[in-house]
Amino acid sequence: MSRLDPHVRFPYICEAERGLENPTVFHLRGLTVAEYRMCEEFYSGDTSKVGEFGLKVLEFGLMGWDDFTYDDGEIIPFSLDNLSAIPYFIQLELYNEVINLSEVNDSLYNELVFVTKWGDWLN
Repeated sequence: MSRLDPHVRFPYICEAERGLENPTVFHLRGLTVAEYRMCEEFYSGDTSKVGEFGLKVLEFGLMGWDDFTYDDGEIIPFSLDNLSAIPYFIQLELYNEVINLSEVNDSLYNELVFVTKWGDWLN
């Protein structure tokens, strides 16, 4: 259930860097309901805004990174102004992971139902 807590950060290594000695570690969090809805409203089905929708998700869900460097080894400091330094295919992967952290899957739903039933029973 920690996925639903916007204060919890999840370290994430992109597929292309898994197994490397010093991979870039991105720190992600799930979106709050308000943030998720804001992103949905921003997108509102207009396919011309898909890229902007993804960037908005990253603005809310990307909380930092470690060992993110330019090709010459220069460290890229974390700042939303530096999102353009992240290659597009990695932005998509990060966007998908933030969405996965934000949505309630069947397993989490069942856990919430279980906790709610036990909470009612204990009261």
